[in-house]
Amino acid sequence: MRLGLVIPALDEAPTIAAAVASAREALAPVAIVVADGDSADETAAAAERAGAIVVVEAGPRGTALNAAIARLAGVDAIVIIHADSRLPSGAGDEIRDALADKGVVGGAFRLRFDRPGRLLGVAAAGANLRARQLGVSYADQGIFVRRSTLVAVGGFRPWPLWEDADLLRRLRGEGRVVLLRGRTTTSARRHEADGVLRTGARVWWLTLRFRLGASPEELARSWRTVREP
Repeated sequence: MRLGLVIPALDEAPTIAAAVASAREALAPVAIVVADGDSADETAAAAERAGAIVVVEAGPRGTALNAAIARLAGVDAIVIIHADSRLPSGAGDEIRDALADKGVVGGAFRLRFDRPGRLLGVAAAGANLRARQLGVSYADQGIFVRRSTLVAVGGFRPWPLWEDADLLRRLRGEGRVVLLRGRTTTSARRHEADGVLRTGARVWWLTLRFRLGASPEELARSWRTVREP
């Protein structure tokens, strides 16, 4: 089972090299493509120095992801994770074991934050509950999909946000989508910037609106970008 990894990134120069190195260790062997959304900083150069292939594609993140995936024609499954998240140790083995079941077409990991704190623990538990009960997972949880299934559903939609949750929703028409036992570790920077309770409530509210049919462009206007200092 040959794996390919895509890391969508925009102005992530401080984090991208560590993201590439961490993913290589967790998934080895793996081909890595960074989908750079036309960053204004040194994201692309830092990713290339770290050994990743870089595809620069301005516009919606879903479009950049599709351009990056096109560079991974020789792989059996695609993994997508954000630049500020880290896959668990042994993630490659866990993904390969899951996809050994021919009925499984994709899935995601559980989530935790990179900072301690009771409220952050509650927020992570809420994200994992959402993934189990509503089937809504995002790329900070390290989503994965068989390449053949990804082609069958037409790839990612050209959306600025929620393209990952939308993909998993469409995958359910093709087979089983699983939530693995391992946990990605994601940055708490948004929660620290905007407040844990406020951010958690906003994610749940936007998720509900997404499931009720709100457009991703409308939702994106409610989602402030937070970067590393």
